[in-house]
Amino acid sequence: MLRSTLLAALVSAAVPVVALAQTADELKNDEKTPGDVLTYGMGYSLQRFSPLTHINRDNVKRLVPAWSYSMADNRGQEAQALVKDGIIYLTDHEKTVALDALSGKQIWKSVIEYPPTPRASCAAASSTVAPRCSTANSSAPRLTRM
Repeated sequence: MLRSTLLAALVSAAVPVVALAQTADELKNDEKTPGDVLTYGMGYSLQRFSPLTHINRDNVKRLVPAWSYSMADNRGQEAQALVKDGIIYLTDHEKTVALDALSGKQIWKSVIEYPPTPRASCAAASSTVAPRCSTANSSAPRLTRM
């Protein structure tokens, strides 16, 4: 009884993860599916070209924002957004967020908590040799969910 309950729990926990992940074929064919942007550059060729024709030179001037989202950081957001099944994924230096593409509502946010800035003590042997440095705190960032 315990074994079957444990097996059922493991299978049910693994199925949603498998169902949501993109396949290798989806990644290879990203440029052929303009509704999703699974790779930076819209495909492995990195052309950033979309064959969509609904927006063109004649009607682009009539576009207006439907919603906006702030990453709440004054350093800016420079990475290209990724899109899968109507969900937009944005990332900056400290967080990744998932947004509903139609409403702009935040679905989830994952924040990286960095350790305090390490203090380095360096002693240069000469001006032509790189200094030797040791850091007091070299732990890696921790990922937390909000």
